Amino acid sequence: MELYSHVHRTLDEKGRLVLPPAFKDQILAEVSEAKIVLTLHKGKIIGITPEQWTVAVNELRKIKNPGPAALQERNGFFSHYAEVPVSKQGRIAIPSPLRTSTSLGENVVVLGLGDRFEIWPASQFEVFQTPVDASEEFEANGVELPF
Repeated sequence: MELYSHVHRTLDEKGRLVLPPAFKDQILAEVSEAKIVLTLHKGKIIGITPEQWTVAVNELRKIKNPGPAALQERNGFFSHYAEVPVSKQGRIAIPSPLRTSTSLGENVVVLGLGDRFEIWPASQFEVFQTPVDASEEFEANGVELPF
């Protein structure tokens, strides 16, 4: 998947979200059975394909004796797993435990981050918009943007 951009959305009274049309179209075209996996990653709800879930599980199992941070991240990732259908209209239901764990209210932002999407409370997204300078980290990792 190639998911980019962000949109502001409002959850309905049942905790359902309508994905952006471009996200919906890609998911329905590329994902068998039109299902995605929702779970926690770094404190945010992420949407990934079932295939990505399988790869992630295998990668996380490589950690034989996880420290506190890795254990917390892995436990949140595994314990919040939910495979949800994507309707033809692009609607998904966000399970209550995920909404509660992330303090997800009615107003959310859906961020396309390339191979996955994240669902943030709108208030956290507003804080995220503060500019930062990552040029030193980019340089240290050999990242040379073409602009």
